[in-house]
Amino acid sequence: MCWGILSDRIGRRPVVLIGLLGDLLTFVLFGVSKSFTWALVVRCLNGFFTGGTVVIKPMIAEISDNTNRARMMSMFALMWHVGSMLGGAIGGLLVDPVKNYPWLFGDSVLFREYPYLLSCLVGSSISLFGL
Repeated sequence: MCWGILSDRIGRRPVVLIGLLGDLLTFVLFGVSKSFTWALVVRCLNGFFTGGTVVIKPMIAEISDNTNRARMMSMFALMWHVGSMLGGAIGGLLVDPVKNYPWLFGDSVLFREYPYLLSCLVGSSISLFGL
């Protein structure tokens, strides 16, 4: 609700950019979390910033016309679900790279200390491309 009101006040594009930046930041913070409490707080913050995607559908409606609006809305929904499916699979494959890929990450102190960081960095790179 607050994202819609904010987008009416400052515009849709800044709200989407704030959401992407918040998503990127919270993904990285989740990757370096060491306690369940910190991870939970960061995921709640991530959910807060994900609310900014609410303004994307009105943006699609504004840039489309009657000839392509249904296709664009369908593509948005399709890509959202494909991303949810592939994101979980890719993230799961990249967890604990020191243990799972010792020939590539065996000497990495960073990924030994933070086993979820690599998957979170890959996930946050998607938001980085959106900026």
